[in-house]
Amino acid sequence: MKLLLSVCLLSIALAIANGTAAFAQSSGSASSYADQTMQRGISVDLAATSGAEPMPAADDQEAWIVTVADDGSLYLGTQPVSQETLRSWMISHPRRRDQKLYIKADAHTSYANVEKALDACHKAAFSAAVLLTSQETRSETGSRVPPEGLEVLITEIINSDPKPTVVYILNGAGDSPGLRINKQNVPWDYLQSTVDGIFGNRSRRMAVVKADEGVPFAHVVHVIDTCRSAGAKVALVAP
Repeated sequence: MKLLLSVCLLSIALAIANGTAAFAQSSGSASSYADQTMQRGISVDLAATSGAEPMPAADDQEAWIVTVADDGSLYLGTQPVSQETLRSWMISHPRRRDQKLYIKADAHTSYANVEKALDACHKAAFSAAVLLTSQETRSETGSRVPPEGLEVLITEIINSDPKPTVVYILNGAGDSPGLRINKQNVPWDYLQSTVDGIFGNRSRRMAVVKADEGVPFAHVVHVIDTCRSAGAKVALVAP
Protein backbone atom coordinates (compact mmCIF):
# COMPACT_ATOMS: atom_id res chain seq x y z
CA MET A 1 0.00 0.00 0.00
CA LYS A 2 2.82 2.37 0.91
CA LEU A 3 4.55 1.54 -2.38
CA LEU A 4 1.41 2.34 -4.34
CA LEU A 5 0.98 5.64 -2.47
CA SER A 6 4.60 6.61 -3.18
CA VAL A 7 4.16 5.91 -6.89
CA CYS A 8 1.00 8.03 -7.02
CA LEU A 9 2.69 10.94 -5.25
CA LEU A 10 5.69 10.75 -7.63
CA SER A 11 3.37 10.80 -10.65
CA ILE A 12 1.53 13.86 -9.33
CA ALA A 13 4.83 15.68 -8.68
CA LEU A 14 6.06 14.96 -12.21
CA ALA A 15 2.80 16.15 -13.70
CA ILE A 16 2.99 19.44 -11.77
CA ALA A 17 6.62 19.96 -12.81
CA ASN A 18 5.83 19.32 -16.46
CA GLY A 19 2.88 21.69 -16.36
CA THR A 20 4.96 24.42 -14.76
CA ALA A 21 7.67 24.04 -17.41
CA ALA A 22 5.12 24.19 -20.21
CA PHE A 23 3.63 27.37 -18.74
CA ALA A 24 7.07 28.98 -18.42
CA GLN A 25 7.82 28.22 -22.07
CA SER A 26 4.52 29.66 -23.26
CA SER A 27 4.65 32.75 -21.06
CA GLY A 28 5.69 35.96 -22.79
CA SER A 29 6.49 37.86 -19.62
CA ALA A 30 9.78 39.71 -19.16
CA SER A 31 10.69 37.43 -16.25
CA SER A 32 10.97 34.48 -18.63
CA TYR A 33 13.95 36.12 -20.40
CA ALA A 34 16.43 34.62 -17.95
CA ASP A 35 15.48 31.15 -19.18
CA GLN A 36 16.16 31.91 -22.82
CA THR A 37 19.21 30.42 -24.49
CA MET A 38 21.81 33.01 -25.43
CA GLN A 39 22.92 32.91 -29.07
CA ARG A 40 26.48 31.68 -29.45
CA GLY A 41 28.88 34.26 -30.73
CA ILE A 42 32.41 35.65 -30.80
CA SER A 43 33.43 37.30 -27.54
CA VAL A 44 34.54 40.94 -27.78
CA ASP A 45 35.02 43.85 -25.39
CA LEU A 46 31.93 45.98 -26.06
CA ALA A 47 31.97 49.77 -25.74
CA ALA A 48 30.16 51.06 -22.66
CA THR A 49 27.13 53.33 -23.01
CA SER A 50 24.58 54.93 -20.70
CA GLY A 51 21.63 55.31 -23.08
CA ALA A 52 21.47 52.05 -25.01
CA GLU A 53 18.12 50.35 -25.47
CA PRO A 54 17.29 46.69 -24.78
CA MET A 55 17.61 44.53 -27.91
CA PRO A 56 16.29 41.11 -26.80
CA ALA A 57 15.79 40.01 -30.43
CA ALA A 58 19.58 39.96 -30.80
CA ASP A 59 19.51 36.72 -28.81
CA ASP A 60 17.16 35.00 -31.26
CA GLN A 61 18.79 32.10 -33.05
CA GLU A 62 17.80 33.69 -36.38
CA ALA A 63 19.32 37.10 -35.55
CA TRP A 64 21.90 38.46 -38.00
CA ILE A 65 24.95 39.45 -35.97
CA VAL A 66 28.16 40.73 -37.54
CA THR A 67 31.12 40.75 -35.17
CA VAL A 68 34.19 42.93 -35.63
CA ALA A 69 37.09 41.64 -33.56
CA ASP A 70 39.88 43.76 -32.12
CA ASP A 71 42.19 42.76 -34.97
CA GLY A 72 39.58 43.67 -37.60
CA SER A 73 38.43 40.13 -38.37
CA LEU A 74 34.80 39.87 -39.44
CA TYR A 75 32.39 37.14 -38.37
CA LEU A 76 28.84 36.35 -39.37
CA GLY A 77 27.53 34.56 -36.32
CA THR A 78 30.55 32.41 -35.46
CA GLN A 79 31.84 32.01 -39.03
CA PRO A 80 34.79 34.13 -40.22
CA VAL A 81 33.95 36.05 -43.39
CA SER A 82 35.50 38.59 -45.72
CA GLN A 83 33.81 41.91 -46.41
CA GLU A 84 32.75 40.73 -49.86
CA THR A 85 31.49 37.37 -48.60
CA LEU A 86 29.46 39.16 -45.93
CA ARG A 87 27.88 41.45 -48.50
CA SER A 88 27.11 38.59 -50.89
CA TRP A 89 25.60 36.43 -48.15
CA MET A 90 23.25 39.19 -46.98
CA ILE A 91 22.14 39.94 -50.53
CA SER A 92 21.50 36.30 -51.40
CA HIS A 93 19.60 35.36 -48.24
CA PRO A 94 15.98 36.48 -47.90
CA ARG A 95 15.08 38.43 -44.81
CA ARG A 96 11.99 39.77 -43.10
CA ARG A 97 10.92 43.34 -43.77
CA ASP A 98 11.62 44.22 -40.16
CA GLN A 99 14.90 42.29 -40.02
CA LYS A 100 17.48 44.15 -37.95
CA LEU A 101 21.20 43.86 -38.40
CA TYR A 102 23.34 43.83 -35.27
CA ILE A 103 27.00 44.86 -35.27
CA LYS A 104 29.04 43.65 -32.30
CA ALA A 105 32.35 45.46 -32.53
CA ASP A 106 35.25 45.46 -30.09
CA ALA A 107 35.65 48.81 -28.37
CA HIS A 108 39.39 48.87 -29.16
CA THR A 109 39.22 48.08 -32.86
CA SER A 110 39.76 50.95 -35.26
CA TYR A 111 36.78 52.57 -36.88
CA ALA A 112 38.14 51.51 -40.27
CA ASN A 113 37.37 47.89 -39.36
CA VAL A 114 33.80 48.74 -38.40
CA GLU A 115 33.41 50.64 -41.65
CA LYS A 116 33.95 47.37 -43.51
CA ALA A 117 30.86 45.95 -41.84
CA LEU A 118 28.87 49.16 -42.36
CA ASP A 119 29.78 49.24 -46.05
CA ALA A 120 28.73 45.61 -46.57
CA CYS A 121 25.46 46.28 -44.74
CA HIS A 122 24.71 49.35 -46.79
CA LYS A 123 25.40 47.59 -50.08
CA ALA A 124 23.06 44.82 -48.93
CA ALA A 125 20.30 47.48 -48.72
CA PHE A 126 20.29 47.94 -44.95
CA SER A 127 19.54 51.58 -44.14
CA ALA A 128 20.17 51.12 -40.42
CA ALA A 129 22.08 48.91 -38.01
CA VAL A 130 22.14 48.30 -34.28
CA LEU A 131 25.50 48.72 -32.56
CA LEU A 132 25.54 46.33 -29.61
CA THR A 133 27.07 47.83 -26.47
CA SER A 134 27.38 47.23 -22.76
CA GLN A 135 25.60 49.39 -20.22
CA GLU A 136 27.51 51.24 -17.52
CA THR A 137 24.84 50.34 -14.94
CA ARG A 138 23.14 47.04 -14.22
CA SER A 139 19.91 46.43 -12.33
CA GLU A 140 21.21 43.43 -10.40
CA THR A 141 24.73 42.09 -10.13
CA GLY A 142 24.97 38.73 -11.82
CA SER A 143 21.49 38.91 -13.34
CA ARG A 144 21.02 38.19 -17.00
CA VAL A 145 19.88 41.16 -19.06
CA PRO A 146 18.94 41.33 -22.73
CA PRO A 147 21.52 42.63 -25.21
CA GLU A 148 21.55 46.40 -25.50
CA GLY A 149 22.46 48.68 -28.35
CA LEU A 150 22.18 51.94 -30.26
CA GLU A 151 20.39 52.06 -33.59
CA VAL A 152 22.06 54.22 -36.22
CA LEU A 153 21.21 55.13 -39.79
CA ILE A 154 23.66 54.32 -42.57
CA THR A 155 24.00 56.77 -45.43
CA GLU A 156 26.39 57.52 -48.29
CA ILE A 157 25.94 61.27 -48.35
CA ILE A 158 24.99 64.04 -45.99
CA ASN A 159 21.69 65.21 -47.36
CA SER A 160 19.04 66.57 -45.05
CA ASP A 161 16.80 69.59 -44.62
CA PRO A 162 17.48 71.28 -42.30
CA LYS A 163 21.20 70.70 -42.59
CA PRO A 164 22.33 68.19 -39.98
CA THR A 165 24.96 68.71 -37.35
CA VAL A 166 28.17 66.94 -38.36
CA VAL A 167 30.47 65.57 -35.67
CA TYR A 168 34.01 64.75 -36.78
CA ILE A 169 36.29 62.50 -34.73
CA LEU A 170 39.87 63.03 -35.85
CA ASN A 171 43.03 60.99 -35.46
CA GLY A 172 44.98 62.28 -32.50
CA ALA A 173 47.94 61.45 -30.33
CA GLY A 174 47.54 58.12 -28.55
CA ASP A 175 44.04 57.56 -27.23
CA SER A 176 43.03 61.21 -27.51
CA PRO A 177 41.31 61.82 -30.86
CA GLY A 178 40.35 65.33 -31.82
CA LEU A 179 36.71 66.40 -31.85
CA ARG A 180 35.03 68.90 -34.14
CA ILE A 181 31.36 69.79 -34.39
CA ASN A 182 30.60 71.42 -37.73
CA LYS A 183 33.58 73.80 -37.95
CA GLN A 184 34.24 74.22 -34.24
CA ASN A 185 36.88 72.29 -32.30
CA VAL A 186 35.34 71.01 -29.09
CA PRO A 187 37.08 69.54 -26.02
CA TRP A 188 35.72 66.12 -25.07
CA ASP A 189 34.67 67.45 -21.67
CA TYR A 190 32.31 69.88 -23.44
CA LEU A 191 30.78 67.38 -25.86
CA GLN A 192 27.57 66.87 -23.89
CA SER A 193 26.93 70.55 -23.21
CA THR A 194 27.72 71.51 -26.82
CA VAL A 195 25.37 68.88 -28.24
CA ASP A 196 22.61 69.85 -25.78
CA GLY A 197 22.99 73.48 -26.81
CA ILE A 198 22.79 72.69 -30.52
CA PHE A 199 19.74 70.44 -30.35
CA GLY A 200 17.93 72.07 -27.45
CA ASN A 201 15.48 74.18 -29.50
CA ARG A 202 15.22 72.07 -32.66
CA SER A 203 12.15 70.07 -33.56
CA ARG A 204 14.12 67.95 -36.05
CA ARG A 205 17.38 66.64 -34.72
CA MET A 206 19.90 64.82 -36.88
CA ALA A 207 23.58 64.25 -36.20
CA VAL A 208 25.96 62.79 -38.77
CA VAL A 209 29.05 61.20 -37.24
CA LYS A 210 32.23 60.89 -39.31
CA ALA A 211 35.45 59.43 -37.94
CA ASP A 212 38.97 58.97 -39.22
CA GLU A 213 39.89 55.35 -39.88
CA GLY A 214 42.36 55.09 -37.01
CA VAL A 215 39.97 56.30 -34.31
CA PRO A 216 39.15 53.63 -31.67
CA PHE A 217 35.55 52.52 -32.06
CA ALA A 218 34.78 53.27 -28.39
CA HIS A 219 35.08 57.01 -29.10
CA VAL A 220 32.61 56.76 -31.98
CA VAL A 221 30.13 54.96 -29.75
CA HIS A 222 30.55 57.62 -27.06
CA VAL A 223 29.68 60.37 -29.54
CA ILE A 224 26.65 58.45 -30.82
CA ASP A 225 25.45 57.83 -27.26
CA THR A 226 25.84 61.51 -26.40
CA CYS A 227 23.95 62.73 -29.49
CA ARG A 228 21.13 60.30 -28.87
CA SER A 229 20.86 61.50 -25.27
CA ALA A 230 20.07 64.96 -26.72
CA GLY A 231 17.19 63.47 -28.71
CA ALA A 232 18.99 63.34 -32.05
CA LYS A 233 18.91 60.58 -34.62
CA VAL A 234 22.40 59.56 -35.64
CA ALA A 235 23.68 58.61 -39.08
CA LEU A 236 27.03 57.08 -39.95
CA VAL A 237 28.43 57.75 -43.39
CA ALA A 238 29.32 54.54 -45.22
CA PRO A 239 32.72 54.65 -46.99
